[in-house]
Amino acid sequence: MSQYPQGPQQYGPPGYYYPPQGPPPRKSSTPLILLSIGIFIVVVAVSVGVLVAINRSTVATPETSATPRDKSASETRGTDEKTAAPEETETPAGGTRRLGRTIELHGIVAETVVQVTARRIIVGARPANQYIVPKAGSQYIAVELVLKNVGQKLYNDAPTTSGKLIDVDGQQYNAAFAEVLDGVALTGLVTVSVGDTRKGVLVYEVPKGTKLAKFQFVLDSGYGKDQGEWMIDT
Repeated sequence: MSQYPQGPQQYGPPGYYYPPQGPPPRKSSTPLILLSIGIFIVVVAVSVGVLVAINRSTVATPETSATPRDKSASETRGTDEKTAAPEETETPAGGTRRLGRTIELHGIVAETVVQVTARRIIVGARPANQYIVPKAGSQYIAVELVLKNVGQKLYNDAPTTSGKLIDVDGQQYNAAFAEVLDGVALTGLVTVSVGDTRKGVLVYEVPKGTKLAKFQFVLDSGYGKDQGEWMIDT
C-alpha cells in the first residue's frame, strides 16, 4: 500500500479524473413555509367564523325571549283595562253619583270595603212613635240605604254618625235617633258580615221647605278613606 494519499481516480482515457465529491445540495424550505402559512390562515378563519356565530346567537336570544314577554305584558294591561272600566262606571271608589246608584267606600283599614247605595229620599216620613215626633215647623226626611260588605273584614259601624244631609245653602244635618213607618231605622251599631247586606233608613229632622242638595256617607263614623256623595233633586 502506498504511504501517500491517493489522488483523484482516473476515469475514461488517461488524463481524466472523477470530479471531487462535495456535500449534498440543500433542499429548498419554501414549500414548507407556504404550507404552514396556509394552515395558519385556515385556523384563523375558522376561529373568526365560530366567534361571529356565537356572538349572533347571544345577541338574538334576549330579543327572542323579550318579544313574547312584552306582548304578554301588553295583553295583561289590555285585559286589566277592559275589566276595570265597568267597575269604575257602576261602583266607583268614592265620588259623586245620583240617587239610586252604588258607590264603593273603604274604611280606615284596607280590609273594610262596603258598597253603599242611597236608593231614595223620603220627604215627610211618618213617625213610628207617637211620642217621638218632629218639633213644630220641621219634618222627618228619611234616606233609604243598602250596605253590602264586599271587603275581607266584619263591618261594624254606626251609620247615624256616618251619614250627613246637606241643603242648598251648605247647612249640614246629622241623623236623628228616630223611627219612621217608611223603613227600619239604622240606629245604633250595625254589624254586617263579609258578603252580607243591610237595608234601612237614616232619619233627619229638617225645617219644612228646606231645599236639599246632597247626601254624604263616610264609613267608620266619618273617618273612612272615601266619601260617597249622592245629588238630590227636590
